Amino acid sequence: KSLRSNMFVRRVLRSDPATGSNALLYVVTNEGSGRVRGIDLKLERNWGASLTGWLGYSYQDAKIDFPSGSLGGGDLLVPSTTSRPHSLTGAVALSVPEHWNQGSTLGAILRDVAVLTTFRFSSGTSYTRCGSGFILSPDLCVFALTDPINSARLPAYKQLDLRLTKSFGPGRRLTGYLDARNLLNFANVLAVFTATGETENLAEQEFNWEADSADFASEAAASGALRGDGSIDLGMGQADPRPGCSAWTDVGGSSSAPNCVYLIRAEERFGNGDHLFDVTEQRRASDALYQALRGRQELTGPGRRIRLGLEANF
Repeated sequence: KSLRSNMFVRRVLRSDPATGSNALLYVVTNEGSGRVRGIDLKLERNWGASLTGWLGYSYQDAKIDFPSGSLGGGDLLVPSTTSRPHSLTGAVALSVPEHWNQGSTLGAILRDVAVLTTFRFSSGTSYTRCGSGFILSPDLCVFALTDPINSARLPAYKQLDLRLTKSFGPGRRLTGYLDARNLLNFANVLAVFTATGETENLAEQEFNWEADSADFASEAAASGALRGDGSIDLGMGQADPRPGCSAWTDVGGSSSAPNCVYLIRAEERFGNGDHLFDVTEQRRASDALYQALRGRQELTGPGRRIRLGLEANF
């Protein structure tokens, strides 16, 4: 397959009318091109009428072109960020006939049982290592590159799924099932910080805390609530300090009672509820928000999920 007119980012110099000098801009164009070459193999086998299986393998060489003047410098053919060179997949299906070992206890338990198991093992997608910054793959690096473009890869993707069913009742119209996705609970990495190659970046977390801490202190100082040790007095010792929020202001001097209420709620949730928002409690609240948005759960695939259910067929 040949790729034409793909979205592409080009780095260009354009005159800035505000300064009268040239500025470096990133422009999205439709100049992107590339190619995909590969091969698929599949082997199927039946063992009688009850057991079947197949095994598949795919090799894919997907490249995109970085033309002259582009983000990469010019005339480079690099791996696509969505390509997975090697993929191994397969499935095994077992269906126990209705009359298997009729009259026996084992036959009564296993008859009309069906099991389907599928698995997948694929190469990780490519990304570009970045010298600095807090960029997540596969976003573009706008800092110094430490390695060639798209030369790094995420860990391999692994998943094993299983579905177990048992039909019963009049006319076998009822079917109970167990559906397990990612049965072995593999931690599949979907993105990493391009500067570290990991799913966490302590430097970014610290930078985020410093910014939050400065915001807390600036607004508390403007409202006369900042203590010398960095704590914020939101109405210490009061059962309900919200009425005092009427005097709260932001750093520009504008009334900002909702911010005060938010801080009270944050102290009650991440602190001891005494309405003195100390630095430890502030850090805990800041880290909780950071982890909700940039935590490892946002950079990895779903873990093990199991569903139990009952189907009725008419």
